[in-house]
Amino acid sequence: MTNPLSPPNQLVAQLRETGCKAVVILDLILPKIRKYFIKKRKDGSANVFLDNLKTVLHFNLTEEMPLLKSAAFTCAAFFRIMPAALTIFFHRSFFNAKIASFKAFVRSGGKNPFVTCTSDGRHEAPAVVFFSGGTSGNPKAVVHSSVSIDLSAVQCLSTEPPIENGMSMLAVLPVFHIFGFIVSMHLAFIAGGKCILIPRFSAENLAKDIISHKPTYMAGVPTLFEALLSSRRLKRAEKSGKLDFSGFRVGFCGGDKIAPAVLKGFNDMISRCGGTGKVVDGYGLTECCPVTVMPRDGTGPSGSVGKALPGIRLCVVRPGSGEVLPNGTEGEICINAHSIMSGYFHDPLETTFSLVKHDDGKMWLHTGDVGIIDDQGFLFLNYRLRQIIKVSGYTIFPIQVENVLLSHPDILRACVVAVSDSYSLQKVKAHLVLKPAYYGWVRKKFPGGKFLKLRSENKARQEISDFCSSHLSPWAIPSVFEFHDSLPENMLGKTSYGQLEDLTQ
Repeated sequence: MTNPLSPPNQLVAQLRETGCKAVVILDLILPKIRKYFIKKRKDGSANVFLDNLKTVLHFNLTEEMPLLKSAAFTCAAFFRIMPAALTIFFHRSFFNAKIASFKAFVRSGGKNPFVTCTSDGRHEAPAVVFFSGGTSGNPKAVVHSSVSIDLSAVQCLSTEPPIENGMSMLAVLPVFHIFGFIVSMHLAFIAGGKCILIPRFSAENLAKDIISHKPTYMAGVPTLFEALLSSRRLKRAEKSGKLDFSGFRVGFCGGDKIAPAVLKGFNDMISRCGGTGKVVDGYGLTECCPVTVMPRDGTGPSGSVGKALPGIRLCVVRPGSGEVLPNGTEGEICINAHSIMSGYFHDPLETTFSLVKHDDGKMWLHTGDVGIIDDQGFLFLNYRLRQIIKVSGYTIFPIQVENVLLSHPDILRACVVAVSDSYSLQKVKAHLVLKPAYYGWVRKKFPGGKFLKLRSENKARQEISDFCSSHLSPWAIPSVFEFHDSLPENMLGKTSYGQLEDLTQ
């Protein structure tokens, strides 16, 4: 499963890394990677970069459209469609794989001579490769089995109230990511429900679908709920009484931290519109199918991300060892479940670091996240081991600084990174998005007024610095505040720390 909108070099690298023998792809994507197919090797021995790739099954969007819509789309996207058509028509001149229409493949009952499907019949066998989000580095190829995928979906059925037959899931998350694949799609199928598929995210179009379809469940990343909370269409619908959340049960929020104000604001809107359900913030990762910890009924201690779902065990260990620490002690979070990955694809060394057998004889996934488990089993997530900033010998945890910044009434989003410093080696830099209301009349009357905007941000910089002084230790206070209209995100809508660090260099 890979993102077709990835940059061509990343898409090709993933195809090469996994040794793909067949590709199912939209025909519009073919021209994007055409140059990699026709690129000759240095020794000139062959003109194909993927020796294993034998089959390309392509979708043609126009085949799925009514005649008039197909004609209109062809005219509108002519310069994108023509290269795709030429790529397919002349494929034998540059590409040794056989190209066939996926529609013809389906009509033949899947009896395509180009493809041979094999299985060893074991549900523990590798079934699918997902690429992790890659917020702070390159995405990793994570292997899951059929049993890990199925059990993960079944575990999500344990919400309160339970997911039942006939439910509808608003599927806006991309299904090439494990969160969207399992929660937005596989979970709905297992529950005997339906998916309301959203091909491309737009806050206003998504609001329209929520108003018209009245989904019982939805899943999203924090930026999705932020956008919906600010949607003018939802606000107008609520004011006119057309927004109905009476049938809404649970919204799954994951992939990144969500600001408490956003979570409370969305749940208050659900309550005002006749709903008793809630959006719940959970914890999970690609290596352990996406939802591992969640407040099943939407309740729990403040600051907690919930309890482990049924069939999942948690513990915290001393970082760098397998020594299990008692409840209430901070340590690296480890997970034992049938839904953990089989390993990283063709990377046994990295797999050995992540999957470790403890003294109890069980295999535990070391997440690289640090937290605390209380006596009731609630998990409190503190920070990532790899995202630590050292200032003059003091250890700073970005997530703790971000939580303080997000508690400021004028800050919408915050992300903290390290920057080099000749005196203290590193210092803290905060990338911030202020709430639109902070600029007030400045942005409305003078949308292009850079001087007035800069003056507002200078004022905010001083106010936020004073706020941090009363909530953080002196060495944890950001030395640099940089304001943005939005923060860079990866393809999944998660804040991209890697891009922020690149901007900081």
